[in-house]
Amino acid sequence: MATNNTDTSSMWDNVIASATKAAKVAANHAKLHADLLVTDRDMHTCKEKNGVEMYAHLEAITSTQEFYVADDRLINVLRPTLIKAQREVAAYERKRDAMKGKVNMAEANRSGTASIFSAATIGEKIMN
Repeated sequence: MATNNTDTSSMWDNVIASATKAAKVAANHAKLHADLLVTDRDMHTCKEKNGVEMYAHLEAITSTQEFYVADDRLINVLRPTLIKAQREVAAYERKRDAMKGKVNMAEANRSGTASIFSAATIGEKIMN
């Protein structure tokens, strides 16, 4: 009977050792995967920041007529992408300005009509 107990005990030791090893491998894999995701995010952030800075530098160049007529190889590569980006930015600026106009109108309407001091009843004060 003692050998049977020893066999069972060593079998459980092997199962525990195997499970521990598998858990360590899985944890290491998960950590490496998380590190990869963080590195990808950092790389994307760096590219975005660099792109914003580059756009600011190139925007000044595009205000000159030479940018549009130049036959420089680098400008020929940059021009289509930069013009597309400028159009998109201009569209977002128009959208932002329209939203600001709506916000200003709403604030003007509210300040002109909404005051708890000019409300005569509790219901009007709640609505304001």
